Amino acid sequence: MTTMVTQLTTLFLSERGGVRQGPDGQKYSLPIELTEPVYRRLLKIQQMAGLDSIGATIRQALRLYEWYLQCKRDGHKILVNRNGILSEIDLGSR
Repeated sequence: MTTMVTQLTTLFLSERGGVRQGPDGQKYSLPIELTEPVYRRLLKIQQMAGLDSIGATIRQALRLYEWYLQCKRDGHKILVNRNGILSEIDLGSR
């Protein structure tokens, strides 16, 4: 019987690769709990992207998702061309 391990990871988020600091120079950390499969998935994405940390992986994912939401908000569609067939990407945002 395998026990599911919950990982507790402290991540430092920023907009440009460093630790994000508030107006008073305070650093912000976000402790999150991840199941083992989700943690492994995050590590796999980190490796696929060639990033050096989980924090960098999450920052990059946030940038991409923010861009996607802005495009949707502005009425744009994100399309994927697969063998000449265009399909819209929908990440389930409102």
